[in-house]
Amino acid sequence: LSIIYVIGYSKCKYRKHTIGYLILVCVFAAFYFLTKPDIWTISSLLTEIISAFKFLYFPIMLLCFYNIFHDFDIDIDTIKRIISIDCLVYAFLIIIPFITGTDFPSYNWAFSGTTGWFYAANEIGAILVMTAVCILYFMDNTNKKKILLAIPIIYAISLMGTKVCFIGIIAIVAVVSIIFILRTQKDPYVLPGLLFVMLIVASLNSSAVKNMNTLSNIDTLPPLTTETETETEGSTEIVIVPETEDIADSTETKDPYLREPEEDVEMSKVIRANKFLYAINRITSKRLLYLMQNFPFFVENGLPTLLFGLGWAPRTAIEYTYYRPLIEIDIFDILLHYGILGFGVYFTPFIYLGYKLIRHIKDVPFEAWAHIFSVVLGFGISCIAGHVLGAPSVSTFVILLMILAMKQIQHEK
Repeated sequence: LSIIYVIGYSKCKYRKHTIGYLILVCVFAAFYFLTKPDIWTISSLLTEIISAFKFLYFPIMLLCFYNIFHDFDIDIDTIKRIISIDCLVYAFLIIIPFITGTDFPSYNWAFSGTTGWFYAANEIGAILVMTAVCILYFMDNTNKKKILLAIPIIYAISLMGTKVCFIGIIAIVAVVSIIFILRTQKDPYVLPGLLFVMLIVASLNSSAVKNMNTLSNIDTLPPLTTETETETEGSTEIVIVPETEDIADSTETKDPYLREPEEDVEMSKVIRANKFLYAINRITSKRLLYLMQNFPFFVENGLPTLLFGLGWAPRTAIEYTYYRPLIEIDIFDILLHYGILGFGVYFTPFIYLGYKLIRHIKDVPFEAWAHIFSVVLGFGISCIAGHVLGAPSVSTFVILLMILAMKQIQHEK
């Protein structure tokens, strides 16, 4: 609907730029499918379309939303209210289930953490951390009680248990505090001090801190377990059985067509032998290994694959039949699956916006820097944990923050 509106009705001066980008995407898509005749089946095309929607949503909707926000004159305060309300709603939808015991765990093993009534910890964590910039809106010396609205946000993030959330909220609190101090003349240190007290108190019982302690003692933990049912005298009993290698690697529940790479063991040895690679693999939760699994197929299958990528569906033509094509590092997922040309097409709008930002860097107000930092933080999360650029529910908030920063810069000019 947004695309139809922009093509047929928008009066924004960037309408032609948006239509030009849509044409560019369509031209790339034509060559993308022409270079992969082995995916011309209904199931493969469906896989490709779903993946394309997830990843292309971000750049296309960024341009479309900017046109819509311009046409309907949606002001800065309205966008800030949207971000604030959404952040608080997400926070309470984690806290309330946690208190009532109706929440879902962030992890299925020895680590602690909750996602409230949501399912995906990475996505919800990224949304909460990026929208937590709204804490800056609550830092008001004329009404200091507003700072109390930061409590549920910080508390909810401390409950989730992921390292991305924990590090992210520390960074957000530090940045908004610095910006508040720089722009405030009277009592600039009181509210930032209260914020850091909230953060310290939340950290004392933070699931992320507990998980770091667990990770340091990971070798002493029991093995993963699997629930199995046994029937005894007409009743069903749940028995917890330790997962052996045979159970974990059983192919009975896997599609035999999709194979696990034989090189996994060797790749793991290479990573463990190099301290730097091992550290990166731990920080990214094995995503470096996933990258190493997929990368050889990208570089060893000719120019069409380099330019237009591997695609998402299994590829019999190049024996690309991995059970796990998703690397969960967004920039590498885009590069490997859409190729060098696809990577360039994808990031064209962001290169242009970066150029505009550099040109008008003197016009960037303090508050806009907070929103820019949140966007950069979102991109950072996408490089560590993924699920940002390829998750429409998350990238929508990145879009809102980018549009908000652009509007503030234009207002300042």
